[in-house]
Amino acid sequence: MSVQLGWKVDSNACISCRSCEMACKVEYDLKAGQGRRRRVIEKTMNEGGTIRTFFLSLACNHCESPACIAACPMSPDSDPTDPAYDPIAAQSANALWKDTTGNSSPSIGGVVGVVRVNSSKCIGCRRCEWACPYGAPQFNPDANDGKGTIHKCEMCYERIANTALHPSRRVGACVATCLGQAIKQDHVDTDPAVSYDHTRKDSDDYTAQPLAGRGLLDGTTASGSQVYAGAGQPRFVSPGSSGRGSAFVADAAMTKPALKIRNRVYVNRDGQGVS
Repeated sequence: MSVQLGWKVDSNACISCRSCEMACKVEYDLKAGQGRRRRVIEKTMNEGGTIRTFFLSLACNHCESPACIAACPMSPDSDPTDPAYDPIAAQSANALWKDTTGNSSPSIGGVVGVVRVNSSKCIGCRRCEWACPYGAPQFNPDANDGKGTIHKCEMCYERIANTALHPSRRVGACVATCLGQAIKQDHVDTDPAVSYDHTRKDSDDYTAQPLAGRGLLDGTTASGSQVYAGAGQPRFVSPGSSGRGSAFVADAAMTKPALKIRNRVYVNRDGQGVS
């Protein structure tokens, strides 16, 4: 797998309102102490005597080679990059598995690329939590009659596949709620060398429309894009790249995350970008 559903996060648009955090907690009824599937990090830097701060919203990056699956004792001999990997078998047998085909859950809709949790198989050892370089797996001590299990962002695959929702709401709760439109779900290449100068338009229809070629579920491209071009306009790059944002996230070469970050640019009062 190379191209799959993933995230494009624009650190220029994030205002740290944390509505994405709240939307996720409400969507999954997460209470205090039960972990956060999405969180906003704040970074402050001293650049030549000028103090600058920016924010970045992060969740599970649904990696091509997930460290969580590799570390999980309840997901033995399970490598999603193996051509012989069977997501349908992994779904029923493993605590952590990756939907590499989009056909693993036809009754509720599969979404290509999502790393998912089978809580009935989780033993609460927390090895995935320790292994993940992005801090995605979260431990809920109250689950499983107080024994605790892992949960994590599953990209709201239920919302994307839910035909009862209005097309504009068939996205992740964080995407639907983000005030600055800083978070987008889009097809991204997990190759760390690939970058983008665009995201889907907010008005674009995210639902599966094979004939129109606009769906997140059918693997096609968007009908429209918001393009960031010109001097001083950073591209969406992989974690680990230099810049105000991507440099503060674990190197993409480790697990090949489905995440691209648009680094922060500061602007003077005359409207000129600050490098």
